Amino acid sequence: MDFNMVGWFEIPVKDMDRAKTFYEKVFNITITVHDLGGIIMGWFPDAPGKKGASGSLVKHEMYTPSATDGPLIYFTCPDLNKELL
Repeated sequence: MDFNMVGWFEIPVKDMDRAKTFYEKVFNITITVHDLGGIIMGWFPDAPGKKGASGSLVKHEMYTPSATDGPLIYFTCPDLNKELL
């Protein structure tokens, strides 16, 4: 495989500041928060050239953090048209 299978993940949150503080403390990282037209995203740091996917905390009414609704996982593929056939 020439690429990581998971390309991006999003973890739904209700309280961005609380979630940001938690993940920064647990992983000893800095999360940058961005407002993308009302979707608030806290981006995990990227490590260019290293294995693994990056992702984001995300706060918006269409995202529901809960015990049954989990993070969104975006898979990578070389050509989506081939996958849809």
